[in-house]
Amino acid sequence: MTISTLSNDAANRSSGSNTKNGGAAAKDLAYGKKCFTREEWKEQVAKYSSMGELYANKTIHYPLKIQPTSTGGAGAGAGAGAGSGAEEFSSVQTTPIEPTLPRLLLNYFVSMAYEDSSIRMAKELGFIRNNKDIALFNDLYKIKERFHIKHLIKLGHINKAMDEINSIFGLEVLEETFNATESDAGGTENEQQQQFDIDGDLHFKLLLLNLIEMIRNHHEQKSGSADSNDFILNLIQYSQNKLAIKASSSIKKMQELELAMTLLLFPLSDSVGSSSSSTSTSIKLPKSLQNLYSITLRAKIANLVNEKLLKFIHPKIQFEIHNNNSKFPDLLNSDKKIVTQNFTVYNNNLISGSNGTKINYISSDQPISTKMTNAETTATSSSVWLNHQDSSRGTKTSATTFKNLENKNYWNQASELLTANAASSAKTKDLQFNNYSSSEFPYEPRLTQIMKLWSWCENQLHRNQIGVPRMEN
Repeated sequence: MTISTLSNDAANRSSGSNTKNGGAAAKDLAYGKKCFTREEWKEQVAKYSSMGELYANKTIHYPLKIQPTSTGGAGAGAGAGAGSGAEEFSSVQTTPIEPTLPRLLLNYFVSMAYEDSSIRMAKELGFIRNNKDIALFNDLYKIKERFHIKHLIKLGHINKAMDEINSIFGLEVLEETFNATESDAGGTENEQQQQFDIDGDLHFKLLLLNLIEMIRNHHEQKSGSADSNDFILNLIQYSQNKLAIKASSSIKKMQELELAMTLLLFPLSDSVGSSSSSTSTSIKLPKSLQNLYSITLRAKIANLVNEKLLKFIHPKIQFEIHNNNSKFPDLLNSDKKIVTQNFTVYNNNLISGSNGTKINYISSDQPISTKMTNAETTATSSSVWLNHQDSSRGTKTSATTFKNLENKNYWNQASELLTANAASSAKTKDLQFNNYSSSEFPYEPRLTQIMKLWSWCENQLHRNQIGVPRMEN
């Protein structure tokens, strides 16, 4: 395995050009390649796997490199590192907390309403011991009900799905105004509006999806002209009774309704795409209309509805756990503090170096300070070591110290940047129902969030020309 790591080789080679007043060579870290055997890589993984303790113990706030070893204390380890001039990680032989991965999988299975997998994983973790526990578990998290609703939406049976939602939860759950809870009341107007844009009016989306399915079924039946006239009249009546009031309240909704009604102008056979047997006079369905006929649209809306239902039942789950002594834990905990609280220690273990050690050639297309407040910008600017023009690459680069990286606000701002970028990209795209795939729902499975975060981190590493571990043949 080859991985780009931080080393002092480049600094030692260029010590003559990197000297300060006393002639001492500055310890500038440079990126270089280092190869690991499988055994060495396993040792590295075991070394850093002690991060699993941070997931279970929120009171740990010190870097692993100054953790007490079996032969010495934290102070001795720190003193030795300072005295020798080369900071080394103390050997940590701990392993990840065992329940971490099963709990992550259980959160995914419960969030996605996979009943059998949820029950099996809950049994392995000891939450379920008998059939009575299974019934209580299902009743608490509404796994069967949510799965059935998702299944109906994916099959295109939208009316049946809405009937199920109405009988179990109530259709007001899907309304946009449902999200104006007491917890959101303390936020600013922009934050509340952003939450509305993220959640959306899923009732309107389901009604619109039902309209699309009606048009799809009509095209598949290939009825005569008389039946087509009756269908169009029924479709107009449906739009007036179900969609007109909601669409009139928003220009965006009206545009979505108009786009869906455009499907009447194109036969369904044309949406499949032109094949070798297609005639030259066939009309190819525009991309925006192809997205409406896409089966993935059903899955996206089904997942959004499921997440909205999770948001609705979560307060009830918390009430049962805290007041009725429920034997099941809160598997839907979406506290964002858990995501960012231990990033300081995590960063210290990724890169060996501290006390203001600078990193060369870490470029950024959009400096994170542009999203900070004035106070945060002042604090960050004091930790910036240089801001120069790299003539070899012709790009403006900046270097930040580890004091900046260790700042919790640094990672909070990264989350804000992700949200801002997602919102800006959604606005620039054409109206193609892309808003159904929003990733900012607080009840998205943690495993999915981790995968998206991993992908984002890899993109950032490649953008800054930092290597990512790859297995070599």
